[in-house]
Amino acid sequence: MDGRARRYYRLTTEGAALLSAEAERLRRNADTAAARLRRGPAARPSLGGAS
Repeated sequence: MDGRARRYYRLTTEGAALLSAEAERLRRNADTAAARLRRGPAARPSLGGAS
């Protein structure tokens, strides 16, 4: 690219395992968020005080 040197990296076995675990964690979080969105807005508990 534009005469700049390029660097190439190889993913290690350990790095692949960490990447897989992180992708799974993100997938679970996204699934949880999607499920909450499907349920619709939740009623917010009253904090008391004047409205």
